[in-house]
Amino acid sequence: MQPVKNSPFKPINPTGAMLNIEKLRTFPGFEHCPDEEAKEIVDSLSTLASFLVQRVNKYSHSEKSQEIGLEPNLQQGKAA
Repeated sequence: MQPVKNSPFKPINPTGAMLNIEKLRTFPGFEHCPDEEAKEIVDSLSTLASFLVQRVNKYSHSEKSQEIGLEPNLQQGKAA
């Protein structure tokens, strides 16, 4: 995963590794999260991420995304 240039945000997962209970516990506020709750959090975040990726992929390939400038206009052979 490539970091976004000039981003004010520090990447928290530059390798793209899946979140697990041990990694979750490295974030402030989750250090002492019980195993079962941590597993629920990891599973919920994984489900949310999958949903968002599906929606972005579906939307980014639609004609509407070209209309609002989210995707280059490939019909003209160059970015709008």
